[in-house]
Amino acid sequence: MPERADLAPNPVYAAARAHAQGSRIGRHAHRRAQLIVLAQGALRLECDDRVLTVPPGQAAFLPGALPHAATYGERSVVSIAYFEPADFPGLPQESLLFPASDLIRALIARALELSAASAWSEADRRAMQVLADEIARAPRGARGLGLGQDARLRRVTEALLADPADRRTLPQWAAQAAVPERTLARLFARETGLSFARWRARLQIARAVEWLAAGRPVTQIAYDLGYASPSGFTAMFTRETGAPPQGWLARETRAPGHAG
Repeated sequence: MPERADLAPNPVYAAARAHAQGSRIGRHAHRRAQLIVLAQGALRLECDDRVLTVPPGQAAFLPGALPHAATYGERSVVSIAYFEPADFPGLPQESLLFPASDLIRALIARALELSAASAWSEADRRAMQVLADEIARAPRGARGLGLGQDARLRRVTEALLADPADRRTLPQWAAQAAVPERTLARLFARETGLSFARWRARLQIARAVEWLAAGRPVTQIAYDLGYASPSGFTAMFTRETGAPPQGWLARETRAPGHAG
């Protein structure tokens, strides 16, 4: 409900929503900034230049006026708080992924209790300012997976986004995109910050996270991503994240005990 959120008289409007498996909200933008906390399910946010995969227990922040689409790969429950930018000038100007700390969870629950139209108390205003402050101090390391701007690079990243199991090599993708292999390698490094191999690994991890959150077995995920064996997938996942798939899911989705 972009219009209701953007036109609410108070500087924060919050809503809790449930989405069926496979639900997709097409490309749109809100005037207000958004904090999205996923309690259950799997959420993929597609922005103009990057994709953010949000597992349960994590939060995503989108600045105001950022075009995006949302796909819920499984039945999902989210809480969303919309912030009036003029009232919270310290909010980030970039998309972010970060753990939903206990404090953030408590504050977004407080936001859900507030009336959309009635006057707030001073305590309400302070609580919402603390929520904005927690977003502002969130780690800046995780910004999702960059897709690049160059049209030649986008042909490759968007094709892999549609089919992460595609095992074509960098030379094969270069031929497909009608670009020299070395040029394509430089485009990946310059516009995504990753080599082709690391970019594809991060994409596969992002898709695996969605499927792990839905309860899909690791063996099935490995084969669905084009691996010849589960051990090869587990080795890649562990190398990139520091934990095997099930261990990573338990670590990332447990409720954090601090503000991050």
